[in-house]
Amino acid sequence: MVPVFFLVLAIGIAAPLFRSLRSRMLALCASFAIVLMAYSYTVSSPEAVGGAASVANRRQALFIVACESLVLLFAAIASRRKAMFWLGWASHVLLTVLCVTVVIWLEFFWHW
Repeated sequence: MVPVFFLVLAIGIAAPLFRSLRSRMLALCASFAIVLMAYSYTVSSPEAVGGAASVANRRQALFIVACESLVLLFAAIASRRKAMFWLGWASHVLLTVLCVTVVIWLEFFWHW
């Protein structure tokens, strides 16, 4: 799952570097498609150990898909308005910052 996250991160952050608005929109849509495929597998596959961790993983996956759905919505509207692309890109960057912050917090500052 980590390589998928970094792939989505790279595609989403690099989206404004493309020349045309259409390729920018396609980059954001591609990042959403990758997230949707990865997290739909996470939600649909049964976990070996049930319980609170299983429920938390599913909630986290649904939260990520819901936030990335906004990115897809803004990217789809961006064909008519350029500001919508920037709104979608900003929401993608904010979600990425949130995920990275949570990972860093859990990795380095959460002491059992």
